[in-house]
Amino acid sequence: MISSIYSQFEKNGFDGKDSDFTQGYDHSVAGAGTLEVYLTRNSNGVVEQQVVEDASEKYVDKINEFGLREAEWYLCAKDKLKPCIMEPYLYEITPGYSEMMTSLVVPIIKSGQFVGVTGADITLPVFQKRFTMVKQK
Repeated sequence: MISSIYSQFEKNGFDGKDSDFTQGYDHSVAGAGTLEVYLTRNSNGVVEQQVVEDASEKYVDKINEFGLREAEWYLCAKDKLKPCIMEPYLYEITPGYSEMMTSLVVPIIKSGQFVGVTGADITLPVFQKRFTMVKQK
């Protein structure tokens, strides 16, 4: 049901020490040092950490085929400073295989300032199947 969870931060938003982590640790973007934690569940159900290679991907405001900004998952919570639920979208899990997903994202606010987001991506067909099973019981 939950295919990924993540926390991604503005420059120095986590602890103000991005410059200490520019060498490309698993939790930080090489060259930038920003904390970008992204965990996914593989097809066997095993949780794996994905390395975020580009800290700027969370700011892409190009409009996609669904009429949303490419990084709506980040920008919505940043702009509104409140939780956002994304409209369902088709996401390519593996080449040639896509599923309908939604994202639940909450802004992280520190001393009244936006510093990042934490969120989860939900695979809708799996959610629907489990909901139907519970409803039938």
